[in-house]
Amino acid sequence: MPCRDPGYEEYYAAEREERFQQMTRMLCAVMRKVEQKGIAGEFTRIKGLKAWWEEHQEKDRIRIEQERAERKRKKLRKDALAKLSDEEKDALDIY
Repeated sequence: MPCRDPGYEEYYAAEREERFQQMTRMLCAVMRKVEQKGIAGEFTRIKGLKAWWEEHQEKDRIRIEQERAERKRKKLRKDALAKLSDEEKDALDIY
């Protein structure tokens, strides 16, 4: 008979994921500082770190691009809605 509560695995999986995300953010911050100081080459000699850093930077670039596109889309929508009267918004079921 297992001595674990229902939901045990899910709870700890979420906890591990949060810890993983926290460590990723910390490593990213360290690598950014190291790059600013011009000594990234010393660190990327660590097995696997260079590949991780390059992949992480690409994911960051994609995420930033997506966030920028979403902000632009929201601004365009807001600007377009500002041009409509309340009556036009009601007719279009826009609130």
